[in-house]
Amino acid sequence: MRARQRMATVVAGALLLAGCDDDPTDEPVGDEASDAAGVGGGGADVAIATDAGVAEHDEGLRVAGEGRVQGEPDVLSATIGVEHTAHAVQPALDAANADLEAVREALVDAGVDPDDLATADVDVSQTREEVPPEEREDGAEPAEVYQVRNLLEVRVRDMDTAGEVLDAGVAAAGDAARVRNVAFDLEDNAELVAQAREAAVADARDRADQYAQAAGAELGALVELTEVGAARPAPADASPADVEADDAEAAGVPVEPGEEEVGVTIRTRWELVDE
Repeated sequence: MRARQRMATVVAGALLLAGCDDDPTDEPVGDEASDAAGVGGGGADVAIATDAGVAEHDEGLRVAGEGRVQGEPDVLSATIGVEHTAHAVQPALDAANADLEAVREALVDAGVDPDDLATADVDVSQTREEVPPEEREDGAEPAEVYQVRNLLEVRVRDMDTAGEVLDAGVAAAGDAARVRNVAFDLEDNAELVAQAREAAVADARDRADQYAQAAGAELGALVELTEVGAARPAPADASPADVEADDAEAAGVPVEPGEEEVGVTIRTRWELVDE
């Protein structure tokens, strides 16, 4: 059998001429590359080169492949903090600092590594006391008050104890506690990426074989493979609304991590041979 160097007709997917632009800077990356490869759109990036004005390294069948696998998140991240209001800045700040230190100690006692705690936000704002008009004396305006919010970013790496950790942080601050931005992430994803790569190669081979058969040829050797990118969705948000102390105590801070998806997209070039 010999390498096919004539144009084969394919009645499937989108046909593109390979080697029409040798400038590597024009290669799409990230989401653009996924779009170009037909990921999620049901299409396929296919090109069959001819021997007319095409360099030898551009000959063959070009096909994109993708692989997607799912796994359980191994990290929970959340913002836990406190909020205090007083008629002067210092009392509100002192109360917030004291409560936040109690939250920090409770989180460490619950098993959080101190290195997984970081200040997320410190905010001091001035507002007016919320007093209904009928309760004001002689139509007096509400007094000015100061609100202090102090928040910690925490990462919990033991998913089995994640709910207990949140409970401990909330309990340490009582009614002043605030929990926000609870999300799950997959930090140790090396094994999943490897599985996704294998799936992407298998997908590309399957597509290439289909196009080769449709073109009346036989699929030859894989002569080129490029990984466009390995990606995953942003961490899943598990807290659509802020959780305050009373809500957290009633709900027991339930933790349902679900699954995260890891995806890999590749581009391949295959040799075509006569049957």
